[in-house]
Amino acid sequence: MGIMNRDPNKLNFLKIIKSVILRKEIHIDDLDSFNLERIIKYAKFHSLEYITYLGLKQLIIDEEQDIFKTFKKIATINAYKSLIQDGELEIICSELEHYKIKHMPLKGALIRKLYPDLQYRSMADLDILIPIDDLKKAGNVLKEIGYTVDNVGGNHDNYIKKPYMNIELHRGMIDESYGVNYYDNIWDRVRLAENKQYLYELSDEDFFVFMIVHAAKHFGHGGTGLRTIIDLYYYLEQKKLDFNYINSELKSLELDKFSCTLIAISDYIFKGKIDKIKEEDINLVLNYILECGTYGTVENSAVNSLENKDDLEKSKKHLIIKKLFPPFKVMKRRNPILSKIPILLPWFWFERLVKGLFNFKTHKRTYQTIQNVNYKKVEEINMIKEITGVKI
Repeated sequence: MGIMNRDPNKLNFLKIIKSVILRKEIHIDDLDSFNLERIIKYAKFHSLEYITYLGLKQLIIDEEQDIFKTFKKIATINAYKSLIQDGELEIICSELEHYKIKHMPLKGALIRKLYPDLQYRSMADLDILIPIDDLKKAGNVLKEIGYTVDNVGGNHDNYIKKPYMNIELHRGMIDESYGVNYYDNIWDRVRLAENKQYLYELSDEDFFVFMIVHAAKHFGHGGTGLRTIIDLYYYLEQKKLDFNYINSELKSLELDKFSCTLIAISDYIFKGKIDKIKEEDINLVLNYILECGTYGTVENSAVNSLENKDDLEKSKKHLIIKKLFPPFKVMKRRNPILSKIPILLPWFWFERLVKGLFNFKTHKRTYQTIQNVNYKKVEEINMIKEITGVKI
């Protein structure tokens, strides 16, 4: 597999993931190049700790190494967290059904059920779509079963329950800042789940479309990681899909090329198959994905946020100003009261700056990353976007 990389352990990591998912023996051609610390770093970066742990158990002779023991503990905790999340989701959906609140779980909470084991697929949070008029009522239901409010506003309201639970009650399928109005009337396009009165679901085809839209949102911002490709692999293996419908919908969203690229990468990794897309392009995008991690990178986000990539220095200064003083549209999503009292915008800017002082080192790294963006990185991402067709 001709992945462009300077670190052979990127390829070693990919071999481990592939072998565990295909349930085949792991073959590392050059054991001298095998670096456990690097493999673990990639596993964490892509939120694939448990799958990587299962693979490393086949390779590691001395399981008493401190670094392996620590990683085993992390993987075990993540696996336990997955089981807790699944149980909590059942309780939440049962309560929402009881209180006659329409709801629809999204993304990873459903995809993980296609994995051989729930523990394979970790999640930072659980996403549930709720009609806007029922958000407060749904929030009260969560409070009744032990959740507390973490944040209200934007595209979703956050509720937490220590130690592991983070629930996002979504107003919409996609944050409005991405300009996708495809899901504006989503409740008219979903269906009731079997034997339920208030639990809704997408058709298999519409769920696949949403997977692509959601992946494109991240890909066009800071990037998306290997877990997205694994999700697609399991979904395509277990679902019989009407691709005439899917391709028509994705074409209307200008995401048909992106979908084709991700499917090609999945086929390339797990089936050794090359079709429609050149191997060189597959490797270029795959290498980019491996460098993005689960949630993308600040550097990629900075490049994608630059207004004028031809005048790099000027664009970087504008971006830093926007980071310090986000435009009204962005601030309104974070502080809904601005819709009624827009004159409060300077106050919320000031509040944001004060809060930033308590996380100064993180913000400093972000601004340094923006300053360090160069034309080479811009050209690389432009090439990636040309191959994938992502415009979101």
